[in-house]
Amino acid sequence: MKIHSYGSNALLIQFDGGISAENLSTIKHISKQLKQHFHDHIIDLIPSYDSMLVRYDSDELSNEEIGNYIDTIDHIVDVQANSRILEVPICFHSSFALDQNRVVEHCNKPIEDIKRLLLKKTYQVHMMGFLPGFAFMASLDDSIYCPRLSSPRKAVPAGSLAITGEQIAIYPVNSPGGWNIIGHCPIKVFDAYRKESSLFRAYDKINYKPITLEEHHQISSQVTRQQYDYNQLIRS
Repeated sequence: MKIHSYGSNALLIQFDGGISAENLSTIKHISKQLKQHFHDHIIDLIPSYDSMLVRYDSDELSNEEIGNYIDTIDHIVDVQANSRILEVPICFHSSFALDQNRVVEHCNKPIEDIKRLLLKKTYQVHMMGFLPGFAFMASLDDSIYCPRLSSPRKAVPAGSLAITGEQIAIYPVNSPGGWNIIGHCPIKVFDAYRKESSLFRAYDKINYKPITLEEHHQISSQVTRQQYDYNQLIRS
């Protein structure tokens, strides 16, 4: 672990190992300890796969004080049990799976095998970023890793389920994007008018539930009429 100054009121904590459950647990644990120990003097904590940015009130704290405290924290912990578990519906109909053929060819597997491998795993939200409500999740089965597109699309439809490397995510709004689109989620994972605008939070655990095209249409209609109950997605 390395700690670097990041401007006049922030520091960056970096960890070895890239995307890993161990880094996720450590980052979440350190975040919790910093909030409890320094209270309101911590302005913001921004996690990524293998680092965390800590913004603080420079009138009350210093890099040295925060760094010395971090050195006292026991980093070997398992805090995954405290994460929320969500079950999110996904339709894999070919009309949504714009890159299905590309993924099938690259992975040298039939689409049913790819879906089975994707659906059997529980994914963890490691960080939020890129767009409001965009949750970076990992990790895919390594046999279905697929590189991003050589030329990103100018427009990816909101709700598109996409993969690249070991990562998987749902595009929260219409936007450019270069990941491989393999399905579609009929609910709004980001809605600025909702009380909790983003469906996902850092450290959530996500299971994907396959739905038919007819079920996709039914849920989409409920969402449009504002009759969809998002609480039903939360399993614990």
